[in-house]
Amino acid sequence: MTDAFNITPEDFSREDITKIIMNPFNAINISEGLCGKHEPIVTEEQWIKCNAIAIQEQGAEKWLKELLNILKGGYKAHEE
Repeated sequence: MTDAFNITPEDFSREDITKIIMNPFNAINISEGLCGKHEPIVTEEQWIKCNAIAIQEQGAEKWLKELLNILKGGYKAHEE
């Protein structure tokens, strides 16, 4: 198990980073009725730019399937 305060960039795969960037939770305040209050870690503009690139690289269908998976809670950066 990785200590949350001792995470380094090497602890993340390219896929982990893509999923973190892709998750809209990290860019906006989602309705508190859907999730807890949090502070976004990127701006909406950064999220849009990064994900526009990801859509070009992966294709829209693959990107949308992965987004739905993330929104369903199907993403963990690290196994506990």
